[in-house]
Amino acid sequence: MAEIENNTHAVVAENEPTAPAGITTIAVEEPTTPLTTVQATTDLPATTEQPAKPVPAEDPIGWLTPLGRNAVNKVSYEVLNWVNNTAVDEDKRQPTPGAKKQSTSPMKFLGFLQDGSVLANLANKLQPGAIETVHEGEAAKEKANQTANLENFINFLKNNVGLSDNEVFNPADVQEKRKGGFGAVLSTLIKLAGKAQEQFARGGLDVDYLLQIGKQAVQSNFIQTIINFFKKRPANGHQEKKEQDETIPTPAVNGNENALKEEVNDNKPASAVVDGAGVAVAVQ
Repeated sequence: MAEIENNTHAVVAENEPTAPAGITTIAVEEPTTPLTTVQATTDLPATTEQPAKPVPAEDPIGWLTPLGRNAVNKVSYEVLNWVNNTAVDEDKRQPTPGAKKQSTSPMKFLGFLQDGSVLANLANKLQPGAIETVHEGEAAKEKANQTANLENFINFLKNNVGLSDNEVFNPADVQEKRKGGFGAVLSTLIKLAGKAQEQFARGGLDVDYLLQIGKQAVQSNFIQTIINFFKKRPANGHQEKKEQDETIPTPAVNGNENALKEEVNDNKPASAVVDGAGVAVAVQ
């Protein structure tokens, strides 16, 4: 019996494939439990969390920019008008750019502040004596004096208001009217306006109020777009109808134009008939 078993093992061994010389075979055990869909998906990376929405008080430009150009211009006017009214006495004050529509473009916004005199005067209105020398008038036309005004204002923001280096603009943002400079200047002034009441007991601008102005601008722009759309439709429809009317041929009576002329002549008084060219002629 043992001899039969040995022969059986020998036959199985002969039928098993043998690895070539120099290659080591490795026995692989079959898994006791198959992989399931749940097991396969546990190794996938976690879903990326959505970034938090910007807080208006901390990142004014972050929440304002997505509202669109109209909203940006409306808020820009409100901020610039506050700066102008606070910094300059009424008898010396120039009109705020965009006052007619209460909307100020970025270039006009920066242009109004370019020489730094309004900003330097703003600092002195909020805290008298904060800036010792303010270059105005003809002196403010020199770039060196413009830079001095702007730098003095920036130092006021850091030392007296408590804004950090990352929260203030730099003189080149205003003087060179750089594309990214407008956002930095507007953001700085919004933060200053929000602190004016608390720190200097002067009327400022509430960030929530500016946010409301931006949202109203979006709604107004949307409504105006709809109105303009419907205003154009009747005119276009009338024009299309007119063009269609011009292309419609005059129908013949019973398929014969002469029949129409004969019918007209039959209904005319004896003194007038229509000739072959369609012109009324007198009958002699």
